[in-house]
Amino acid sequence: MDEPSSGVIRLLAVTSASALFLLGAVAFAGDFDPSYAGAFTDSADAATTALFCPSFIGATLIVLSNPVSFGAVLGDWSRYIPASTPRRKVIGAAFLSQIATLLPFLFGLTTASIIANKAPQYADPAAPDFVGGLLAISPG
Repeated sequence: MDEPSSGVIRLLAVTSASALFLLGAVAFAGDFDPSYAGAFTDSADAATTALFCPSFIGATLIVLSNPVSFGAVLGDWSRYIPASTPRRKVIGAAFLSQIATLLPFLFGLTTASIIANKAPQYADPAAPDFVGGLLAISPG
């Protein structure tokens, strides 16, 4: 019996991971507080407040580097698209796939903010334990 092709394995892995992220989003939706300010509250000292812009820019660059890194792969992959495929569909598929790469980042951001709110002992910078915090806040 032949082994499954890498395309099938890739499809299964992406579909399974996406489904798990979406199930996690549903499971943690009740605990998520979009107004959570983290360390940048009104009572933060001047040194912490001064770090807001560099932290925001750094986080934005990290998140955007993921979709940008797929540019070469998309360019190589595009040669396999039939010439009769409408350009709008090609651009739409590329755009949606880039947006979909943000799903893991949003899941991590959401769960990290819930951990910081509900189980702050796991968010201690001296000994961070994301997995322990995730288990501590998991429903049921």
